[in-house]
Amino acid sequence: DYFQAISILKDLYKKAKLVHGDFSEYNIFKTENDLVVFDLGSGVDLRHPNAQEFLKRDINNIGRFFNKRGIPIEDPDELFEEIVK
Repeated sequence: DYFQAISILKDLYKKAKLVHGDFSEYNIFKTENDLVVFDLGSGVDLRHPNAQEFLKRDINNIGRFFNKRGIPIEDPDELFEEIVK
């Protein structure tokens, strides 16, 4: 689930040109097969002046959730750089 959550962040950024802005366990449904993200009301276009800070926060929020459950996570700074490159 962690890797799928990160994949969603990447797709939002690279394909939709958006940052969720409030990406956390509270805005993800787990179905039998996939994760489904909702509540994009805080989402911003990449041109938004705070888009990069919001992306960092999203990465940290979801990482913290999985890390607390003993799931290894990627380094947040490295993940940020990978997404924005």
